[in-house]
Amino acid sequence: MSYIIDIITGGHRATSIKSCEAAVRRLRNTDGFESCAIFTLERNLRDAHYDHLVVYTFHNGHDRQRAAGSGLLPPVDSDSPIERTFCKLENRLGELREQAAGDIWLINPFEITDAEIPGVLDMWDKAKDHMIAKPGFISARLFRVENRSSRYGLVNVAHWRSADLFMQALNDKAYDVHRAKSQNYKLHPSLCTLEKMYLGEVAAFG
Repeated sequence: MSYIIDIITGGHRATSIKSCEAAVRRLRNTDGFESCAIFTLERNLRDAHYDHLVVYTFHNGHDRQRAAGSGLLPPVDSDSPIERTFCKLENRLGELREQAAGDIWLINPFEITDAEIPGVLDMWDKAKDHMIAKPGFISARLFRVENRSSRYGLVNVAHWRSADLFMQALNDKAYDVHRAKSQNYKLHPSLCTLEKMYLGEVAAFG
């Protein structure tokens, strides 16, 4: 699979969502479009400057490139509130599952350089053992950005059963060493709701 992640800052919430939904209507008539997930920020955890994050999934890089180059996605220009990244899946934990009432999503774009990526991957690998063992963890996907003109190097998208369970895991004293390491990097974590999830032509849930 290949991915496009749009990080959207500012603008009216309904307008941003309608723009993404219009893109889905265009994409569903093309080969290789798999899904689109629209997340909306609910709680800023640390310097989260965005309002939405959208993950478009394609069957392969060729399909992704064709969609990006043919005007099917919301436009990005110098005045656009969208920061667009092309990504591959670096790591996946747990099984993807439909959203249930009360579920929350941790969204965390890592504003890091190429040189910092190995250190962050090592930090993420060590911290994941703590998180996946905690009640409420469902799944996580770590995306690695491929277009290095982007200011981001990695984007973490994790699914939890509730905000309370996530915050308990985050504030656990055993997590202190990982939290201290994360302060060395420019991260933008937030808790988000899944606004819409489209699988092909169908609005799956949200």
